[in-house]
Amino acid sequence: MVVERVPRPPIAALAFQRRLHTALANYHFLAKRDGIVREEDLLRYYADSWDVMSHPEVREAKSFQEGEGILRRYCDVENEKARIPAYLEYPLQVAFGPYTLTGKVDRIDFADDGRYSIIDYKLDRRLPDTNAADKSDHLTFYTFLVSEGLGMSIQDVRLYYLRHSVEQISVPTKKRINETIDWIDTTATGIHQEKSWEPCLGAGCATCAFHSLCPAKTGRPRANRGVWQQGNLMWEMTADPEPSTSEAEAKETLASAQQMTLDDYL
Repeated sequence: MVVERVPRPPIAALAFQRRLHTALANYHFLAKRDGIVREEDLLRYYADSWDVMSHPEVREAKSFQEGEGILRRYCDVENEKARIPAYLEYPLQVAFGPYTLTGKVDRIDFADDGRYSIIDYKLDRRLPDTNAADKSDHLTFYTFLVSEGLGMSIQDVRLYYLRHSVEQISVPTKKRINETIDWIDTTATGIHQEKSWEPCLGAGCATCAFHSLCPAKTGRPRANRGVWQQGNLMWEMTADPEPSTSEAEAKETLASAQQMTLDDYL
């Protein structure tokens, strides 16, 4: 099995998320420096990330304005709570037998009695009907990464819904963590033992940029390619002279995805 490392075309929603996460990190930098954050300072950092001075028209974009609204609410809530993060946008690597587990945690706060709170930002437009943090596999995975990688004792884990200024909170249990460790071990061993990987259709296909390369979409298997062939792989995404019908449809989908505005994604 070969990992081809095909570069991903830019996706507007991911660019928005990066700008927003950078602004949220700037909030906590300003809070540490000044004690309290003035809304106008935070919004200025946010506008700079969009290069508003060179492109003033972006101020009229729905996505830009929505981001400003999120940051205003965040500023109000966090100024009142005055919480202190220990880490922001922190990358982790943890050895797991012959494998390496990686991840990036949005925020880790100081909590009580020398323990810590893990916070994961969410941009969902609708709040879940129940506490999603209680069943969140990725929060349990973060708990394992932070505990092993940083030696921290975790008090709780939180999903922070930025559009609603709502946090859903859960306390990790040893049972959940052990179940996650077993799942990681089983999954990693299975991937390692596979001689080939067969993609399957799922919910993630809706926003995937690789329809024209994916056997589940094209109906044709792919030969293993070396990493040095990346230029050829990118060419395949847009320049196959005789695509099959399914590939042609996939390329049309890819082209549409690349041309979508940010408002289409949010």
